[in-house]
Amino acid sequence: MNNLQFKVKDIENRENVIHQIACNAKDLSLEVEDVNFIHPINGVIKLFRQNTQVYVTVQLKTEIEIECGRCLEIFETALNANFEMQYRLTSDPEKEGWLDEDLGVRYYTGEYIDITEDIYQAMVVEIPLWPVCSEDCQGLCPHCGYNLNLGNCPCPPLVQKSPQFAVLQELLHRTKKAAG
Repeated sequence: MNNLQFKVKDIENRENVIHQIACNAKDLSLEVEDVNFIHPINGVIKLFRQNTQVYVTVQLKTEIEIECGRCLEIFETALNANFEMQYRLTSDPEKEGWLDEDLGVRYYTGEYIDITEDIYQAMVVEIPLWPVCSEDCQGLCPHCGYNLNLGNCPCPPLVQKSPQFAVLQELLHRTKKAAG
């Protein structure tokens, strides 16, 4: 068995069991386009069994490389995922692995619970959809594509402003000139 599968009978009834884990993203088939997992996924898994029900609490962390949505530079960021799940024994083989999202319950048959799928889902959900290298990232110039985090681009100052407001800027300039 891998380190994400646990034999229910090895978890003492009404006792907390704590496991430290380390696994690679590839071990979880966690291959997401444009995301590079640069360190193993480390975590703590707490298991508590009450008869045939197993309560699991998981805390995971790793670092990834991802492209900034504003400036298109690759940057490193921490990825943390936490979740709780209850695993319930079922005699219905069709329910094996089935997740009742409303209850936070995954069903298992047999002697083992496997939390691989839940770890996979928890990590995928935490990958940012619009990653930003920093809150003050200036992005790219919409005209020449220059990374504005490196300084001013060679475009004329009026063009550097948002093109939607360029007409208003020119109108304001004319109004001030006429008033002055």
